[in-house]
Parts: sequence; structure tokens; C-alpha cells
Amino acid sequence: MNLSLDKIILHLFEFWGLVCVKITTDGSVFLYRPFIFGILLVWLTFPIIFYGMMLEINIPNNKWMPTTTAIVVNFIHYGAIISTSLVIVVFAAWNYRTIGMTYSTIETIENKLNIHNRCVKTSIIFLISIILLTMLCIWDFWTSFQINQIYVWYIASYIYKMLFIVFIFQLLLITNRIKALFRALNTQLIKTLQSTAKQCMHKNLPAVEILSASTKIYASEIKTLPSLCDIHWDICEAIDHFNTAFKIQLQFQFFTMFIQLVDCPYFIFLTLKESMSSSLHFQFIMASLGYTILQVAQIFAIVLPCGAATKTGNETSFILCKHLHSGLPMAMKKNIKSFLTLLEVHRTDFHCGIFKLNESVISAVTGSVTTYLVILIQFQNQDFDS
Repeated sequence: MNLSLDKIILHLFEFWGLVCVKITTDGSVFLYRPFIFGILLVWLTFPIIFYGMMLEINIPNNKWMPTTTAIVVNFIHYGAIISTSLVIVVFAAWNYRTIGMTYSTIETIENKLNIHNRCVKTSIIFLISIILLTMLCIWDFWTSFQINQIYVWYIASYIYKMLFIVFIFQLLLITNRIKALFRALNTQLIKTLQSTAKQCMHKNLPAVEILSASTKIYASEIKTLPSLCDIHWDICEAIDHFNTAFKIQLQFQFFTMFIQLVDCPYFIFLTLKESMSSSLHFQFIMASLGYTILQVAQIFAIVLPCGAATKTGNETSFILCKHLHSGLPMAMKKNIKSFLTLLEVHRTDFHCGIFKLNESVISAVTGSVTTYLVILIQFQNQDFDS
């Protein structure tokens, strides 16, 4: 069951062109088929949406796009979606080696720690997200079709929205696996330190014998504290590969989510300002509100798992400091001090190049969205007056 789930997830990423690499004993091999299919999927959808936008401009007395500001906002909205989709697929192929190194490093550490985290819960959440997104797009499609049949062309944007969901699912899987690695490492570290301290309390043995007797962990290849330090470094290296592989895509993804968080409430304001009270306008407001909630959920899905993984990785230093002054032999305390020194250069932070992926992003995005939404509404009022 787990094996089939892994294959399904891998084929899903390959289908959307997000994984264009095959790991072999000789290194990484680039897969052309996922890349070509992903590019075609993005480019073939672009003219459909562009044609719909051109038809919309020519609608006389369009009450849904009554001003120039509304038309410009709509162009920016879909322009950001299309450009981000293209960047995600292209850079997945450009960084195929780094993405392959990220997966291979995580799998190697999982084998060392003897854990098999298949992230079934994450897959279930992803499936529920796809169902909700499909229902939202059907609602939006039916509403747009009732407003004007020209808007039927915008249903092609479902391809891009689905690509974003799959991309975030890929990031979520990696960050959850890294968090599980940190948690397993900390668990084994606690067992090692507590076992050593317990034996020191009941046995009058030399420090070397105590160390050799107390560092046996259920993973056979991990027998000493320095080896746990090496594994912590390997996990941090996987995080570094993650940051290198996905930083450009994440920058564009956050830009697109920011644009949609501004323009969806803007169109809600525009509808309410026109004093539209029919059921059709209510459906339009609900669709815009649904897309706003979707963007908020996507930001949480990226930021919170990264912050949780970083927090779990930083717990290692607290565990070591807690046992540093306990009844451990000098040899073990020396290893703990060396471990703590190396932790100063072990980077557990996720970032996308220009900012770290933690809870502070949420407050920053909230403030920025509020500011630009107010500015946009002021422009809209001036546009109405003119």
C-alpha cells in the first residue's frame, strides 16, 4: 500500500512536470517527457485565457469590469498566474539535479534512522484540497457562464490552480519528511543521553566503558553521539538543497498569492459598490471569497510546516543543553559540547532567498495586502469619479 502510494505521488509530480529527474547509482538522469508535457500544458492553456481577456475588453458597458483599473487588475491577476506556472515548470527542470539530491538525501537519512514516513495524512489533505478546488472552480464556472458566456474561457485557469496545489503538496511532503527526521533524531538523542545518565548512576565504570555501553540505539549504524551530529548536518544539507531548488518558484508563488489576495477582495468591493443584490452577484461574491480563503490556506500550507520543521530542528540544542550538566561521563560531555558548537553552523531555516519561511510571513503578508488593497480602492474611486 505504501509503495503504491509513493508511485502514485511520483507519477503525479511527473505528470505536472515538477519532478524531471530519476535517481540512479551513477547520479541523476534528466527526464524529458515530464518537462515537455508540463510546458505544453502551461503554454496551451495560455492562449485560451488570453483570448477570453481580449473578448472581455470588447464587451460594451461591462458592469463587471466598469473601469480601467478593474481591467488592469484582471490582466495582472491572470498574468501573474500564467508567469508563475511557467516558472514552476521551467525551474523544476533547471534544478532537476538539486531536486534529485533533496529526495535522495532524505531517503538516505530515513534509512539510517530506520524510519519510513509516507505522509499518508498529507496525501489525504491533498486529495480533499483537490476536491474543494474542483467544487470551487465549478461554482465559479457556472457563475461566470451566467454572467456572460465569454467568461467560459477562464475555466482554463483551473489547470494553473491545480498546478499550484500540486506544487504546494510537493513542498509539504518534503518539509513533513524533514520534520519527521528531526523528530526521530531528537528521540534517539534523548534515549542515548538518558541511557548513559542512568548507567552512570548505577554502575561504577570508567567513562570509556560507560560510553560504549550506553550509546547503542535501535538503528545499528548509529552508535555514537558524533554520528547523530553527522545526521543532523545531513538533514540541514537537505534543507539547503530544498532552499536552492525551490527559492525562485516560491518567490513567484508568493507574488501570485499576494496578487490574488488583493484583487479578490477588490472585486468583492467593486460588486458591493455597484449595489448589486441579485443572486448572481451573491454567487460571484462567494466565488471571490472562496478564492481568497484558498490563497490564505496555501500560504499556511507553505509557511507553517516549514516553521514547524525548523522548530523541531532547533530543539536539538535544547536537548543537549538540558543534559550537559547532568551526571554524564566527561567523554560524553565533551561530545555534547562539540555537538553544540557545530549546531551554530547548522542552518535549519527554510527560506526562498529574500525572506525566511516562518510564521512572521503571515503577519507581513496581512499588512501588505491591507495596505495595497486600500490604495487600489482609492484608485478605483478616482476612476469612478473621472
